[in-house]
Amino acid sequence: PLFKSQQSQSFMMLPGASLDWNFFEPTRQPDINAANELLEKQKYLFAVSARNLILDIQQSYYRAQRSQQLIESFEAIYEINKLELETLRAGLADNTSTSLDVAQRQAQLFSQLEQLIGYADDFIRDTAELAELISAEAEQLAIPKDKATLQGDWLMPLGKTIDQAISQREEILASLSAAEAARWRGIEAIRSYLPIFGLTGNGFLELDNGFENVDNGSDPGDSYRRQNEWEASAGIGFTWSIFDGGIKAAQSSSFDALSNRFKARAAAEELRVIRQIESSFSLLKTSRIGVSSAHEAYKNANLAQQIARANYNAGTTGVTTIVQTMNQLARASAQVAEATLNYNNAVAELYRYSATWPQDTKQLIQKRKTNMRLNPAGQ
Repeated sequence: PLFKSQQSQSFMMLPGASLDWNFFEPTRQPDINAANELLEKQKYLFAVSARNLILDIQQSYYRAQRSQQLIESFEAIYEINKLELETLRAGLADNTSTSLDVAQRQAQLFSQLEQLIGYADDFIRDTAELAELISAEAEQLAIPKDKATLQGDWLMPLGKTIDQAISQREEILASLSAAEAARWRGIEAIRSYLPIFGLTGNGFLELDNGFENVDNGSDPGDSYRRQNEWEASAGIGFTWSIFDGGIKAAQSSSFDALSNRFKARAAAEELRVIRQIESSFSLLKTSRIGVSSAHEAYKNANLAQQIARANYNAGTTGVTTIVQTMNQLARASAQVAEATLNYNNAVAELYRYSATWPQDTKQLIQKRKTNMRLNPAGQ
């Protein structure tokens, strides 16, 4: 034939793979250690936030209890004075009382009413603050369901309390972890001058299937080629940054200085912790005495006002004595409330400052952590 047509076909693939593994990298472990220390620091700071929140809630709750106690005490005193004032006003008609008597009791009544209003304002403010701390719904107040009483005690000696606080306080541990992280960063920077050794490997597979110059319509037959070739190489190599103008050395020195600053902060935190423990321990000891003396003062003031009223009714004493004894009763009521608050605050502070979780709170914190991990968006 004068003309003849031919065909060719080719299918080629060249898949390959490469692998690099640095089996000796001096900066790897310091980097891991620094990251671990920073993670520990974050854990400690979370615990600090949790402990502070618990203390804030406790002290806010105790303040609300104090306000509630003062309202109840002054309401009772106000009612006594109100009844006495009505009796004095009635006595003006038969000259068993004088205008001076009425004026004295009335002045006292309004003075104590002002105090009662102030305590009511404090109660609203305290319960609103407590509601905010416990994330209550808007426009709701958190009202204590229990009356103000002494909450627990602290039996650990001062020296042991300080030792426990120094070893467990997260503020100190967080600063030490930050110091360790900076130290490892400094080691990482200086080790970057060392060589990095690694394995490297390459390989590829060449697939070539097809045929060339076969007449159209003809079977390629033996002309069809199938070629598979595999090539691979492997070796050991290294990289070494010998000179960088001293940049990494300067960074290492900077990290060392930062580590020393965090250690100094930890030492300052340790001194602050000791002061906190000593102050709260002293407050607890004085509050124990204060609670006892305040209750004795209240008992005697209440007895005194009862005797004064009985003597006035018998005509053996004047209104001035009643006014004085009622004022004493009001002061004693306030002293009882304040002493109870100081005692409870001292116990709560010792739990906080010694890094001791109050009863059942540690389980709540763990539950909160679990919920945060399962639902980080808070939805």
